[in-house]
Amino acid sequence: PRASRWAIARGSLLALMAVLLPAAASMLAVVLATDIAYHLRSGASMIEAGALLDEDRFTFTALGEPWLNQQWAASIIFAAVHEATGWLGLLLLRAGLIGATFGLVYLAARGADASRMVAALVALGAFVVAATNLALRAQLFGVLCFAAVMAILVWRRRHPWLLVLVPLVMVAWANTHGSVFVGWAALGVAFLEDVLARRRLAAATLTVGILSVLATLLTPWGIEMWIYVVELSSNPVIAALVSEWQAPTLESATGLFFFASVALVVGLLLYRGRVISWLQVLWLAGLVLLGLMAARSVIWWAIGAAPVVAVLLAGLEVRGRRVGDPAFDEPRGVGYTAIAGLLLVLTLAVVPFYRPSDPLYGPDGVVQQAPRGVTEALLASTAPDDRLYAEQRWGSWFELALPDVPVMVDT
Repeated sequence: PRASRWAIARGSLLALMAVLLPAAASMLAVVLATDIAYHLRSGASMIEAGALLDEDRFTFTALGEPWLNQQWAASIIFAAVHEATGWLGLLLLRAGLIGATFGLVYLAARGADASRMVAALVALGAFVVAATNLALRAQLFGVLCFAAVMAILVWRRRHPWLLVLVPLVMVAWANTHGSVFVGWAALGVAFLEDVLARRRLAAATLTVGILSVLATLLTPWGIEMWIYVVELSSNPVIAALVSEWQAPTLESATGLFFFASVALVVGLLLYRGRVISWLQVLWLAGLVLLGLMAARSVIWWAIGAAPVVAVLLAGLEVRGRRVGDPAFDEPRGVGYTAIAGLLLVLTLAVVPFYRPSDPLYGPDGVVQQAPRGVTEALLASTAPDDRLYAEQRWGSWFELALPDVPVMVDT
């Protein structure tokens, strides 16, 4: 009895795993300077000037040209964290964003009446499918916002007041990443669900949906941000040259996990399809179509499908046993507490405190596409009037490392 005060339930351990395992795994991933270095440079410029950066100051090929800097808020956050805590702080920020994202995926699955075990399995499965799209870049903020919107919409029937948070999330989303249209789609499906079920909540969902669309105008760019997102996503040059804007294939990890997860969900639908509505099937189909269009969109499938997959798994029986039996979550024990403690220790252990670190280059082996030898040579030989010809994947890095020397092309 004395030891029982330290005992946690098996379900609590599973919930902790859904958050800590993705966060810990992110600590083992490298940081690509291509995705983050120009954010650090532009964010630092805006903090120093106290003004929005709205023209190209980094490349000599487009110097002075207007720049619709849609991700300005993400750049400021990244730069502020880097200035205060260096690369290690950015690693911790990435881990926090990823842990929070899949914690919200877990909550969304729980809101769909899944047991803790099923919710944890769904969250961890979503992480595996999304893992290759979780680089340290502005999209992480959009991913977190989408997970928050999904969790709120799933829980709205029990707690309608949560809907008031959605427009606030959309304001943050619109100022950090341009993927807000996925949130609009989720709100549209939620409204149709309420209408078909004849819920009084339908009017509130519609009102919040309209406010959420209008909330995305609360940026320095207004409606120009919408135009930017449409033009970017439909640009044939980007689709032809940038791999993540191309359709996923089985030759990549992203495509392999995507197609495997789609096949699994189709199998569940064929076996238990009647437990979900045609509208939910349509939602899944839309997410699959989005993933088929571009590898970078696979992440919306991974997160958006989670609550529906939780419903499909919750009542599944394997060899006479129900997969989503809540009784599995209930046992308590000191052993579960010990495992949770060990998980926390392991999560802290993978933080690269122990690696030698440099203020510019970060912990050894963590920051990639940041060529130290070339950088040191350029630092010793360049003058402020020089121009730098370098390939695109190094462009962002040289903007950060050599702020006085404009590059030819960057991300």
